[in-house]
Amino acid sequence: MGILSNAVWTVARCASFRGVDGEDILKDSAPLHSFAKSRPSMVGVPFHRRCLLLLVGCCAALLLSDLATAAELLQVKSAVAGFGGMYKAGYWTQILVELKAGPEGVEGRLNLLTEDGDGVPVIYPAALDAKLKLQAGETKSVRLYGKAGPQRSNWQVQLRTGDDDRVVWTQRLDVLPPQRATRELLVTIGPAPGVAEAAGLNKRLEEVTFIVAPVERTSELPDRVWGYEGVERVVLIAGETSPVEELRPEQIEALHQWVKLGGKLIFSIGARAPQLLHPDQLWSKLMPGKFAALDPLRDTIPLQNFAGVDFPRSALTNQTRPPVVKFTDRTGRVELEQAGEDNPPLILRQAYGFGQVTLVALALDHPTLTAWKGQPKFVARILSLGGPAADNLAAARGRSITHLGYDDLVGQLRAVLDQFPGVTVVSFTAVAMVAIALLLLIGPADYFFLQYFNLPRTLTWITFPAICLSVAAATSYLGLLAHGNLTRVNQVEVVDIDATQGIVRGTLWSHLYSPTSRNCQIALQVDGQNTTWKNVNGTADWQGLPGSGLGGLASPQIALDAATPYLISPPAHVAVIDSLPLRTASSKALAARWWSPTDIAKDLPPLRTNEYGHLEGEVVNPLPVKLIDCHVTSGEWLYRINELQPKQKIKSSSLIPLNLEARLTIRHVVDTKDLSTPWQSDDTDLPRIMQMLMLHNAVKGPTYTGMSHRYQPQIDLSEHLRLSRAILTGRAEKPAATLKLADVPADSLSQQNWIWYRVILPVQPRETAAQPE
Repeated sequence: MGILSNAVWTVARCASFRGVDGEDILKDSAPLHSFAKSRPSMVGVPFHRRCLLLLVGCCAALLLSDLATAAELLQVKSAVAGFGGMYKAGYWTQILVELKAGPEGVEGRLNLLTEDGDGVPVIYPAALDAKLKLQAGETKSVRLYGKAGPQRSNWQVQLRTGDDDRVVWTQRLDVLPPQRATRELLVTIGPAPGVAEAAGLNKRLEEVTFIVAPVERTSELPDRVWGYEGVERVVLIAGETSPVEELRPEQIEALHQWVKLGGKLIFSIGARAPQLLHPDQLWSKLMPGKFAALDPLRDTIPLQNFAGVDFPRSALTNQTRPPVVKFTDRTGRVELEQAGEDNPPLILRQAYGFGQVTLVALALDHPTLTAWKGQPKFVARILSLGGPAADNLAAARGRSITHLGYDDLVGQLRAVLDQFPGVTVVSFTAVAMVAIALLLLIGPADYFFLQYFNLPRTLTWITFPAICLSVAAATSYLGLLAHGNLTRVNQVEVVDIDATQGIVRGTLWSHLYSPTSRNCQIALQVDGQNTTWKNVNGTADWQGLPGSGLGGLASPQIALDAATPYLISPPAHVAVIDSLPLRTASSKALAARWWSPTDIAKDLPPLRTNEYGHLEGEVVNPLPVKLIDCHVTSGEWLYRINELQPKQKIKSSSLIPLNLEARLTIRHVVDTKDLSTPWQSDDTDLPRIMQMLMLHNAVKGPTYTGMSHRYQPQIDLSEHLRLSRAILTGRAEKPAATLKLADVPADSLSQQNWIWYRVILPVQPRETAAQPE
């Protein structure tokens, strides 16, 4: 009885402070003994109470035994999230976990557990073929992927075994919290001298400043493309000490795929170019031309002009000149060149798929450059290529409308999608007025009614429930009128097709409204998955809200929802959200992305520009759907087209060139002044919001809108217009992809769809255009 009473008293003391999963209770047995010694005496306790304590003690002993067994299954030796601990809220990221098996070994599947933007717990299972099997005492490093929740959220790892997939072990991971979603994550691979200092020289506000994440070991890099989702730039200096040759093929392919889907790669290479840029190497595909030779640096004037710091001539001798990579059949835009026709350019930038590659044709870690005082400023200028200016970013925060709860364009899109036709938002004032009316009816009104008609006071036992039931019925009826009985979906989709690289990507925002409480299953379905698009991969998950407002990823509020965790499948051919909890008369913001190789636009006729920068050639709709409200953008010009039938061709010479910025800002003349229509941060014009999301930097970005575009900046293809690309944009009636709700009849579902197609076409500049025969 004494041992059992010790156990009972120990459990009672531990219950007041132990965590939900109880993972840390048995790490040290000394507190258990001290708690047991402080138990009250059992002398004088009645027999029936001792029997009850015996029963409770048996249960407690079994509980402690199970906890001890679970604690001995696995041990987390270390855990690192993102890139050296750096990652952003609201993006998919990788977590490297080093595990050690207990004395009996383990076998099962690992899951990650965190919360979504609304504070609801989410489970991210490992891939189906990623089963964990460890012998007794064996240590293994495991790579897991999940979408980081708000900045206040934590990570847990679970082990599930058996046919019933039950949880047998859970441990909270000791990793750094995620960074703000609107900051720019800059990953450096291997030694990158001057990059961290250069990032600090770019004057940006804290909300949009750089996060420099150095990665020294290639084993820490993701082997799947979604591990780079929160990364905007990767700096790879292929110098003498670079670990580029240590990258595994799947890691190189993931990086290559990331660039094609919208990433920005800064690649610096010098003396190692003959080995790394061989045609058999994947790196050669990213280059703006074919490698020809190495040429010594001959002109330092461009370097010092670019950085604004003098380059001492005495530092440059025949032995200290950095080698410059020379290309033939150049396809990129020259950002920095040397004097003389035979001298190769120093910096080239080209569009690659939906992303871009900035090639620095000399190694930034060369001793001559690292000894130059202007190297950090030189690198800082390179980092600023292809993005809005620092003063534009400062204007974004200074002019943002903070009381709306968002300062990013994606937040404005989310606010519009959260408005459903047929659903009236009941304000707090209306609820308060109903409550006050109820109090007046059951109080003074009921009293004066009985007194006026001289009725006995005992009738209150009848009038009181009658009033309550009447008010309840009336509010229920009004609630039905306000919320309706249909499940509603607002969905916006942008489908991008790159004709040069033969790739398509789709980005989908879907807001789901449910009139009743339910758990539903949602799957991403792509139309034409096995015909028009082949080998489709994608993911379906929750959509975050950047900012510190209510429900934002940077909000300090604590989630009060104790819902059962739902499951999000890893990105693959099948993307599923399972057991998603929906509350009565509430909405859920969801998102999806999908991508696939395609040859739908491979045989399009070439476009070129004339001496005025206007397009020449034929514009073709390569899609099997009709496009309406079309326009073609190239450089600083916009060409309007009413509609295009499938495979229809139209000569660009028949189109009137219009100034792109003037059309996007709706510029008009007032009293001889050319004025732009101010951007309204609470505007609900969805096509105009999408137009600004797709070409934000074409209107100098935040300078015009007063808002940032940092949460999903890959939607903005403005830089492609400056890199010899034209974009055909048009709307379609039928969506290319949908988030299909299981067990929801068609007659109880109301759905609104907006879909834009964009086809990126190469444009041949006039000076390199082929002359007609």
